[in-house]
Amino acid sequence: VDHHPYRLRFAHQTYGVIPVNFDEVDAAEFIIQNTTGYRGVDAVIDAVGFEAKGSMLETVMTNLKLEGSSGSALRQCIAAVRRGGVVSVPGVYA
Repeated sequence: VDHHPYRLRFAHQTYGVIPVNFDEVDAAEFIIQNTTGYRGVDAVIDAVGFEAKGSMLETVMTNLKLEGSSGSALRQCIAAVRRGGVVSVPGVYA
């Protein structure tokens, strides 16, 4: 899941994964519908943290120190994982 075409191509060519561009589709919904029959994935990894792309309002609030992080990547992870699945968060949320 990314929005940079070269990263999506690399992931597909190198690892054979299904690339998902989050600028074009809702990533969590796409993954759940197309890979798990609406069950959700077994595990997700948020390796980005607060640096994930968010809305303009989130960016402004973060820069003004009114909000610690956007959490958009983490929210996508939680939406995509199945009930009882694993959410790993090595990304920075500080």
